[in-house]
Amino acid sequence: MANMLFKSEVKWTGESLQADARSGTHTIRIDEPEILGGMNTGPNPVELILSALGGCMVVLVNLFAPAHNVQVNAVAKQTVIRPDKQSS
Repeated sequence: MANMLFKSEVKWTGESLQADARSGTHTIRIDEPEILGGMNTGPNPVELILSALGGCMVVLVNLFAPAHNVQVNAVAKQTVIRPDKQSS
């Protein structure tokens, strides 16, 4: 595991606020909702961070449960953030 490398490359698509994030053989479209100037073609960066945090928790539960003789039937994690309104 010492030689393992995780990386992501993110490039603007040239359209609106859209960007494509590539990690290994996977591509995720990143965008903003229309209300923030995007086209809503994918999750925004904050949603991706929240998904990554939730994903870590779900993976860790399934990784460590067998070592503690715990049977996992279902795991779900919802993560929510409410941005403050910016003052003008």
